[in-house]
Amino acid sequence: MGKRIDLLSIAGAAPGALFARALLSLAYPLSGIGLLVQRLGMRARDRVDSRGGPLPLGWRVLYGVCRVAIDALPVAATVQQLSIGGQ
Repeated sequence: MGKRIDLLSIAGAAPGALFARALLSLAYPLSGIGLLVQRLGMRARDRVDSRGGPLPLGWRVLYGVCRVAIDALPVAATVQQLSIGGQ
């Protein structure tokens, strides 16, 4: 079960890298879908990991940093798009 969850959390990375130019016009919708799928994968991973009790503090911190970084991606993309569009 854990391997499938890990695969779900990273499933969009390879196709996104391979077809980036062709999918450029769909970048925002696909990014939103990718963030949602990644979030679902992380939530499932949390459930599986917490079956054995609470995770060590180090893992909780790393997961938190990962979530913040991933959630910052749409903000950074929007800021970049606005700065390019404003020139």
